Amino acid sequence: MDEAERYRVRDELNQEVLRRAAALGIDRDDVALARFDRTLDGGSPNLTIDSDGAFHFSTRDRGVITLDRVTRDHDELLQWTFQWATHDLDESWFQ
Repeated sequence: MDEAERYRVRDELNQEVLRRAAALGIDRDDVALARFDRTLDGGSPNLTIDSDGAFHFSTRDRGVITLDRVTRDHDELLQWTFQWATHDLDESWFQ
């Protein structure tokens, strides 16, 4: 996958994440919402795409990757993203 294609796919998926987050009432800046255009530490999720087109859903804490799920499936990546975000919402509501 060339760089232009990676950016196109990345942008499309970012827009889909934001669209679905809005529908669920999740703030676009919520640290539990994984996105491509930011890299957070402290256990927050991040999304990346490799040069070969593989998607990574990962978390890092103090600069160390603590979780790295890899897929080529857009839907699976979105599933992981919203499982994480809704689980986080559930925990904050419960407290």
